[in-house]
Amino acid sequence: IIDFKGGTTLFQAYVQHRYKPLNKLVMNGGFHYQKLLLNGSDIIEPRVSVKYDLTKKQSLSFASGLHSQMHPLRVYLLETNYADGSSLKTNRELDFTKSLHFVLAYNYMLTSNLRFKTETYYQSIYDTPVKEGTFFSVANAGADFIFDDVDSLVNSGRGSNMGVELTFEKVFNKNYYYLVNASFYDSKYIGGDGVERNTAFNGNYTLNILGGYEFKISKKHVLTLDFKFASSGGKRYLRLDLKESIKNNRAVFDNTSVYKLKFDDYYRFDVKAGFRIDTKNISHLFAFDVQNITNRQNIFREVFDAGIGELKQEYQLGLFPVFLYKISF
Repeated sequence: IIDFKGGTTLFQAYVQHRYKPLNKLVMNGGFHYQKLLLNGSDIIEPRVSVKYDLTKKQSLSFASGLHSQMHPLRVYLLETNYADGSSLKTNRELDFTKSLHFVLAYNYMLTSNLRFKTETYYQSIYDTPVKEGTFFSVANAGADFIFDDVDSLVNSGRGSNMGVELTFEKVFNKNYYYLVNASFYDSKYIGGDGVERNTAFNGNYTLNILGGYEFKISKKHVLTLDFKFASSGGKRYLRLDLKESIKNNRAVFDNTSVYKLKFDDYYRFDVKAGFRIDTKNISHLFAFDVQNITNRQNIFREVFDAGIGELKQEYQLGLFPVFLYKISF
């Protein structure tokens, strides 16, 4: 499948200029350049941002730019084997995937320790490698531990990401801190068949709430208590065709419902209790961290068990206790 000996280099360079025409206005502009020596792909990416201070505590900013990304090396080095015994790396000449980014942000320092920030963004993605005539796109790579090796890809795929993110943060002060972050988004792609679909990552929302408190016992001894709650929209998946899977004695997917379905939403709650010893130059932390303390059974994927001819659901990590020791200089 992959037979390669050698190496390659990704070369990157940039130039940037900062301009401040007014005390309240800051502008940044520049260009980023990258070149992949494996096949000679290169691109110049212009980028710009503007930040305006509405008041001493509030600011508004806008940023836009072109961003590109190389693909995993196994994509470039995949070989297509022909009936006459010859082979060819049909993905070797793939160009970068490119994306135009637009971000509008608002930042408000309510107090010296309390901040609210919101961002809304849109990304227009193009030149994504796809397989002509199929729903396959490299845009979905990484959604599972298994990487699909697909040959003869072309840079004709497209996609988009859009959303809004809100953050409310209290930095550590008076022995405690907390942060609330929520993101609502939509992620689409167009594969080699020209049909727009959800990407494998389109869970539509994420929510993170975390915080902590320190109880001072003495100058050198501190008890710590931290927590984190994470939630996100259910993972998109390809539905298995049980009848065809049994017939072929292997997993066969129903291609008529590509990433339309989602598993149940993901939830996880972690709690960590610790004891810290502060000396003049070193701090020692002994802690007990219980991850997924509610033992929530979050679905990871659905698989076909050929041995019994049934579909099974595999789950992510359940309740997981961890003892840790950390030394800080």
